[in-house]
Amino acid sequence: MKIGVLIRTFNRPELLVQSLASLSLQTVDDWEVIIFDDMGSQENFNIYSQFKKSNPTKRIVYVTSMEARDFYKHFWRCSSSLSKSDVLVKLDDDDLLSRDCLEFLLSVYENHPEIDFTYGSTFRFKDDKLVGQEECKTPHDHPPTPHAWAGYLAGPTIS
Repeated sequence: MKIGVLIRTFNRPELLVQSLASLSLQTVDDWEVIIFDDMGSQENFNIYSQFKKSNPTKRIVYVTSMEARDFYKHFWRCSSSLSKSDVLVKLDDDDLLSRDCLEFLLSVYENHPEIDFTYGSTFRFKDDKLVGQEECKTPHDHPPTPHAWAGYLAGPTIS
């Protein structure tokens, strides 16, 4: 089973570098990444190019938009057409993956083939102190309402 990581970024190259670094440290080796760069910058393109060069066996895709925050709602919908993975993980550029995050997610889907979608497991820090967390959920735990997912389901697709 292959896992794809979708990273949306906008004008924060220092955070993109950190997010990609957390991906490169994963205990799972079979991953791809698609970087969605709102209003693509030369600096972000350079980061992508260096990351791709450092990971020559990985599928690493870079997509840009012409408008600021164009991918904010639409990148999730486009990603299924662009990805070659069985499982997709959504990150923003300020998100970091724990070292075994992808391994854990793959095990959830391999051990529970009836699950189509999961969400959650977020830890928030302030001044290096844990200030909150939410646990991983499945649609069986909390069925989503049309309003909760509308932002991810509206917009253009790529064919």
